[in-house]
Amino acid sequence: MLPLYQLFIAAAALLPAEVTTTTASVIVTGVKVDPKAPSLPPRRSIVDLHSAGGPQWDLYIQALRAMQAANATDPESYFQVSGIHGKPFIEYDKTGPKTTEALWAGYCPHGQILVEHAKQIAVTYPEELRARYIEAADTLRTPFWDWGADAAVPQSTVPQTLRINVTENGKVEAKDVENPLHTFKFSQNILNGEFGEFDKEGRAQIYRCNQPNMSYPETANELIRRRSYKHLLYNAFTKSSDFKQFATMDSSGISLEGIHGGIHWDGACQSQFLQLEFTGFDPLFMLHHANVDRLWAYWEAMHPDQRLFSGEYPSKGLWSTPVNATITTRSPLLPFRRSETEFHTPESVQSIHDLGYSYPGLEHREKNPDQRREEVTRIINGLEPEFAHLNGGQDNRQPGRPRTVLTRYFAHMTIEVSEVERPCSIEVSMNGTYAGNMVLMSMPRSGVVYGEIPLDSVYIHLRGKSNSVVLDNLQSWLQVEIIKSDGSTISVVDVPSLNMQIEQVHVAAPRSDIELPLYSGSKFFGIKMGHGP
Repeated sequence: MLPLYQLFIAAAALLPAEVTTTTASVIVTGVKVDPKAPSLPPRRSIVDLHSAGGPQWDLYIQALRAMQAANATDPESYFQVSGIHGKPFIEYDKTGPKTTEALWAGYCPHGQILVEHAKQIAVTYPEELRARYIEAADTLRTPFWDWGADAAVPQSTVPQTLRINVTENGKVEAKDVENPLHTFKFSQNILNGEFGEFDKEGRAQIYRCNQPNMSYPETANELIRRRSYKHLLYNAFTKSSDFKQFATMDSSGISLEGIHGGIHWDGACQSQFLQLEFTGFDPLFMLHHANVDRLWAYWEAMHPDQRLFSGEYPSKGLWSTPVNATITTRSPLLPFRRSETEFHTPESVQSIHDLGYSYPGLEHREKNPDQRREEVTRIINGLEPEFAHLNGGQDNRQPGRPRTVLTRYFAHMTIEVSEVERPCSIEVSMNGTYAGNMVLMSMPRSGVVYGEIPLDSVYIHLRGKSNSVVLDNLQSWLQVEIIKSDGSTISVVDVPSLNMQIEQVHVAAPRSDIELPLYSGSKFFGIKMGHGP
């Protein structure tokens, strides 16, 4: 399963890259930047882009509207690009027919075109403003949704209209326009089946939180704040020992894939954003996955020797990738072309600078690997409140002093995904307090996955107690519930593969913002899950 996700995060770099269109192909080139320029334009937080307003915001909204308004048959239209992930399950850009054994009828990775639209719009502004808008277009990159820091959906995705500055009859005026971040509406030819059966429910647009007693953004924000994604990311970055553990649910740990799935569950209250067939059409999707790309870029900066998965594995089957085909870091990322005859590979998209963009902390070309590592380590350390809540409120970041050693507890879960109806969420509580969850998406169809949940909420109750008392308490406090996307539940008794262990581990807290915590002395305790005899 996770090998598929490993290819996905490699393809995330291609989300908004500039393209060149030939008679037969859409070529993903990246945005051209002066090779002598000391820095590259960063992708900005959608919250910062929105709050700053001005030319870049005006152009971004208009460019996204242009993509959504394009004919659904255009390979650079919002519908075609978003449909690479799932529905309508058709060949993209003449890249080849579907393999007969494909377990997932889409390609899964994705792409988007924005900068070219922005450049075309910029030149329509009056002469006295044109240079500002052209410069804004040249440095515009698709924004990301920093759900870890924001702990909420972007406010810009809420209103049905937005007021921006547009050109009308040679003049600039503030105008309310339909908000392309609010939804995406499917044209009638799509709903009528021009691209095959599309949606059995006949939904004419993307909906969010439209279930009874839910609302957007209120319910989504409540769900996001409950999960503490900021702390989950901190643990993923600081506790993972290698790329596989950080990136995927293919081994024990708090993974970026697992956190990513949680956002799909929470971000629109289990609506189309959670459904693999339709998630690509929700404007939240590109914002979310640009953030995944940002986090992967930070991992690369902290671990330049572990930038990709290693070895090879058999494919589980996609649109153009047969089941059991050997996948390596040189396997093609269909349907993304790097030329008319070649496709991008995970290796070809390792450098975000080569694709003409960067992220905050990674803009400057001249910084050496150690400088980049320190800069990103500061950013990651900003995710966690200094371990103070586990140490009586004391500030541990005092360079030159010995590290403060703490004890932390984590719940480790494993499950064979074919045993449960998905998507679903395995919810864990301890002593009546919500601890966390593990979201299982619709794919893969089978295979064992792993998840890990911090149990810092019980630390104060276990501090200083013997292992036998700790185990007894954890056993009696544990509550596990499996919730389906419609709100109904699955009995734990009916899932024999679900297994849980509690890890007790010593943590040496960082003493400065360029140090990371050190983990050692792990002990594991088995927990009975109530499967019966």
